[in-house]
Amino acid sequence: MTIAIIAIMLGGASYRSAHKKDTDKVNPLEGLTNGLVAAVKNCKVEDVNVVLGFVPAWILWLTYPLVHSQVLTFFVKQGSTMERSIAPDFQVPAASIQIFLTVSIILFAATYNRIFTPLTRAFTGKSNAITSLQKIGGGIFVSAITMVVAGLVENRRLKVAQEFGLVNDPNAIVPMVIWWLIPQYILSGLALVLTKVSLQEFFNDQVPSELRSLGRLSLYSCIFGKGDLFSFSHISVIQMVTSADGQLGWLANNMNQGHLNYFYWFLAGHSAIELAAFLCLAKSYAYIVIVD
Repeated sequence: MTIAIIAIMLGGASYRSAHKKDTDKVNPLEGLTNGLVAAVKNCKVEDVNVVLGFVPAWILWLTYPLVHSQVLTFFVKQGSTMERSIAPDFQVPAASIQIFLTVSIILFAATYNRIFTPLTRAFTGKSNAITSLQKIGGGIFVSAITMVVAGLVENRRLKVAQEFGLVNDPNAIVPMVIWWLIPQYILSGLALVLTKVSLQEFFNDQVPSELRSLGRLSLYSCIFGKGDLFSFSHISVIQMVTSADGQLGWLANNMNQGHLNYFYWFLAGHSAIELAAFLCLAKSYAYIVIVD
């Protein structure tokens, strides 16, 4: 990344591109600066008020990245304690099970416009099928279901570990195949397609054109940046509270002695509360027609 930045800075000073209207040559870096200045000058009070109207929903949406971040962390940690052998001398790497997340994203994204949209259009009678806020709400609902399923799978994993006397062995491989994790990965892919794509659509449609460069992408990106930071602090607080009085806590280093299932169900409840609050906000939201 550092090399790329240096290359852009060195090359930008000498690069020239033809203007669309005439043959004048312009410096692209100068054009970018002028564009940002123009955006700030053209920004109206009404545009700022529109963006401020997103703040309550934006805060609520921080919960989704909190749930989604578990796919790359605790889901993998779950898999690392499970039976992963597919041949006498070969074990599937725990992180490679994420391929089911990728496959589900590809499948759901590909079939969305082919199957889901026509069905909902026929049911609702609207040309745009359902709104972006409705799709975001659906994604939050699916993410809550994902955590319920993940909690049930973890609950069974803990019972199997107890039945085989593996609770006190932090390096034990629980005799439960890793394929039990596939449903939660598939559901995570569906939630991601509904939520992330719809968030981009929402901000692209609702943020004023004068704030296109600074507002549309930044509002979307900040949700996941702040959400990941929120996830880190959330996990730290939960472990601190649940490990009080000498307890091991829900997120103990030895997963067989912890209660990751409780954490998953806590996130499911968190998502349910988020969904209820979001539905209240979405019900009263009036879509703004942006004219570029």
